[in-house]
Amino acid sequence: MKCRLCIAALVPLALAVSCAPPAPPAPPPVPASAPAPPAPALRSLSYTLRLVPPGATRIEIDLRFRGADDGHTRLVLPSTAWGAEQRLYDGIERIDLAPEDAAGARMSAGPRPEERIIDHAPGAQLHVRYTVRQDWSGDRVRRFRPILDERYFQFFGSGVFVYPALRLSDPFAIDLEWTGLPPGSATGRRCGA
Repeated sequence: MKCRLCIAALVPLALAVSCAPPAPPAPPPVPASAPAPPAPALRSLSYTLRLVPPGATRIEIDLRFRGADDGHTRLVLPSTAWGAEQRLYDGIERIDLAPEDAAGARMSAGPRPEERIIDHAPGAQLHVRYTVRQDWSGDRVRRFRPILDERYFQFFGSGVFVYPALRLSDPFAIDLEWTGLPPGSATGRRCGA
């Protein structure tokens, strides 16, 4: 199952912000004497999500994107959410660069627990892999933290998606793809306020 969202602003990747905004109007024609300026490249974040057996109590996520042009990319991990939830990064396990794509790149801890820094070749394609687990237990329903149960799962994007720090004014696309879901599985997603 695959979907593509175009988002004009990243508000902690809640995926409840805005989906598929209208295309901007076409620019006026450029006189023949002046060369047309190049169109800015649309940045994209590509997420592949996989339930991790047994019992599907974890989700493994692969994130692919182009790193910063200066060779230093800051990753933002889930931190806060609705309902006064804090430290959502406690549910993130084993975040690192995928071994096959880590040539010359290095990830280190950032200045805050919800940040990681990747040093890489300028503009390099990066592949980050991490696992999300339910970081609470008991009978109390935690509506604003990921629920990863053997029978079902439920989460808000702000509780599971790691993303590179981007300028909020730049448009970008998000690709989401689920792999390895059991036959007959159904997923739901909601975009919009």
